[in-house]
Amino acid sequence: MSRTPARRYWLTGAGSGIGAALAEEILKTGAHLAVSSRTVAPLNDLSLRYPGQVLVVAGDLTNSQTVREIGEQIAQDWGSLDTVILNAGTSEYVDPKQFDTSIVEHVLRTNLLACSYCIDAALPLLRAGTAPHMVAMASTLTYLPLPKAEACGASRTGLRYLFESLRVDRAPEGIEVTVISPGFVEA
Repeated sequence: MSRTPARRYWLTGAGSGIGAALAEEILKTGAHLAVSSRTVAPLNDLSLRYPGQVLVVAGDLTNSQTVREIGEQIAQDWGSLDTVILNAGTSEYVDPKQFDTSIVEHVLRTNLLACSYCIDAALPLLRAGTAPHMVAMASTLTYLPLPKAEACGASRTGLRYLFESLRVDRAPEGIEVTVISPGFVEA
């Protein structure tokens, strides 16, 4: 009897918060998990606790070259991906008395542009995978504007639109696309 190969995931933002909790749950299933975060220590800890299951691919996802290299590393080590969970992001608030475009730029780069780099790196790997699935972490902010949340809300709304469009465009390829909108969490 042949054994079904373990599902292969790439999870961004795996160093803390929702990503760290997701990493634990995914690894408990016996799956293989490529983990990304700017902070390497928690990723290395996962690798030690789940030997042979974790591929550490740390780096700054706002750098398109870094993301290309992460995609190349996953391709070299595994050849394909079955699921990508784009969870990395930031939530910084804008002072209503002192609007700061640098905050908006940083949040958009981290929450939206970095995701587009990851999509670009992941699509060829998903096309080679089994029952490919791409997941994005948006936010409940996409439904209800909140004070000081201009940057985060705009980035997560853009992410939701990006993924809803991807769902339509990737359907003919058999790539499932899901958007999750969690509420507020402690990191």
